[in-house]
Amino acid sequence: MATAYLNPDGSTSLAGWNTSFSTTPSHLARNETSNEWRTNLSATGKAIFTVDDFDFSGLNVSSITNIKHQLIIGLDARGGAAPVIIAIRNSGGTTLYSETYNNTAGAGFQTFTGTARTTSDGSSAWTDSDLDGLQLFLTCTTGPHVHIVQQLYVEVTYEEASGYGNDVIGVASANIHSVKGVATANISKVIGV
Repeated sequence: MATAYLNPDGSTSLAGWNTSFSTTPSHLARNETSNEWRTNLSATGKAIFTVDDFDFSGLNVSSITNIKHQLIIGLDARGGAAPVIIAIRNSGGTTLYSETYNNTAGAGFQTFTGTARTTSDGSSAWTDSDLDGLQLFLTCTTGPHVHIVQQLYVEVTYEEASGYGNDVIGVASANIHSVKGVATANISKVIGV
């Protein structure tokens, strides 16, 4: 199995965010730690994020095993906890899955990992077009505190295709294991095709 990451590349419906800090979607990318999104004190922070397209053919994907979101967040408050809601939505804005976490004061940055979802609708396997249209809807609830969001992205686990995916001069692709010593998994084209 292999892993790819879909980072925020756009946002809409922004409300409740302190503009003295970042409101740039790419600042929430995986491993990005130099910028933070912060809610306004006693405000609900909401945002809908689009994420990078999944490079299905470039990654030589045979099937998508599962996806899950990752959220790294802290809470600036004297004590207590405040709910944070993440919804994975399709390109039409319909919520596919939603999960709620308790962001706890004094815990520093916490990592919340969503449930690994193997289907887009409870029965259909994920497709490239499903992933290319994904949205993340983040809601940081109101209270006498400030939510500090550091990272938010989607982790995709997939199976790599084995072998070259086409017949060559009448030889079935399943029977082609290498071409001139190059493993077929590393061949994307033969003579430009």
